Amino acid sequence: MPRIHREIHRIDRIGWLRASVLGANDGIVSTASVVLGVAAANATSSAVLVAGVAGLVAGAMSMAAGEYVSVRSQADTEAADLARERAELASDVQAEQRELASIYVKRGLKPDLARQVALQLMEHDALGAHARDELGINSMIAARPVQAALASAASFTAGAAMPLAVAAVIPASILSAAVSATRRANAVVLSPALDGGYTLIGVSKAHPRLYEDIPWSTAAVFQRTVERAAEIDLPVVTVPGWYDVDDAASLAILESELAGEPPFADAFPGAQAPATRAHLMARAVPLRAGSAR
Repeated sequence: MPRIHREIHRIDRIGWLRASVLGANDGIVSTASVVLGVAAANATSSAVLVAGVAGLVAGAMSMAAGEYVSVRSQADTEAADLARERAELASDVQAEQRELASIYVKRGLKPDLARQVALQLMEHDALGAHARDELGINSMIAARPVQAALASAASFTAGAAMPLAVAAVIPASILSAAVSATRRANAVVLSPALDGGYTLIGVSKAHPRLYEDIPWSTAAVFQRTVERAAEIDLPVVTVPGWYDVDDAASLAILESELAGEPPFADAFPGAQAPATRAHLMARAVPLRAGSAR
């Protein structure tokens, strides 16, 4: 029994995939720009977060509307060309048949075979044959405005979530210091983490070599990044450190912060993760003594 040959192509995804890539990229860049811009004005953490969320909502709506209008214009153009082709088929089908045959001749068929192919295809679906081979329109890549708009808005939101997450967990004072430091030409800004990595990195332009030969997920990440920067003659600016939650020890640090215990109560007044505290307390999650303050 002959083996069935199956092929899986993804060209039919190009409409929403293109919109998704543009949306995600714009979500990351524009929301990060809003967050950093507000943080540079020495705003509070809540102000930075509100500005970021506002940018996310406005950006998602803008991307969806812009993508819909753009793809709707493409769909209208396709519909207008199809209407014109439909009228031409109704008025002079023989000329349209010759036109289709000439297209196949240009693609390599002999004239007699080209005329036979054109005749048979037009007998089956004249408009579809001309739409596909003369106009380059087919159902796989046809414009779908609503699909493109939804994909663009969703991907923008996903992209914007990354800089928003940074704004939510890192104190505004550290963000502000980082933004101020990046104004120095050709420097890398680092905020060391308590576990040997870093919680923030900022550069004024791309430095791909900075990330080479780094022992990721180890306690040597920060130190090796500093050394790597020196190797490529890139100045390093260090801003106040912070911590990330990725093991039991750092989880205990988070609990200390939520409880308002030292060193957070003294070193970072007003930065005891208010959003996280409210979230946990609303769900009756018990915290250590002092957390109800």
